[in-house]
Amino acid sequence: MFDGDEIVYLARSSSSKLISPNINVGRRLPAYCTSIGRVLLPTLAPEELDVYFSRGKFYAYTNQTVTAPEKLRKIVDQVREDGYAYAREQLEPGICSFAVPVRDAQGYCAAGINVILQGRAMSEKDMAAKYYQPLYQAAFTLGALLVH
Repeated sequence: MFDGDEIVYLARSSSSKLISPNINVGRRLPAYCTSIGRVLLPTLAPEELDVYFSRGKFYAYTNQTVTAPEKLRKIVDQVREDGYAYAREQLEPGICSFAVPVRDAQGYCAAGINVILQGRAMSEKDMAAKYYQPLYQAAFTLGALLVH
């Protein structure tokens, strides 16, 4: 979920103990370079998003990290249109992730849910084709349980 300029992991499930990014419950990560952060940023009111981009310190964690506020705004606009976010090697080399928002019964975006792949990059198109529907269904089921 969103907390200030960061996301905080509230739950985690791993399909493999051998290949697992170091993301545990409670871990805080910058919103601008994570797929979950990128699905949560479009939920900010326009003036809140302006403040976020004006005060933000956008560091390059890898040589792929997008740090220019104008490019990040375009990413946020695209995520708002697509309904999902993709991040490839934004925070760590060899990591790509795909996220969708989790909305409660009233439509409020409370959190995000993602799939993280380590060591094998997939294109945005391939990740969307493979993970959008299962993540969307999981987000819908989880969101129905939330009370805002």
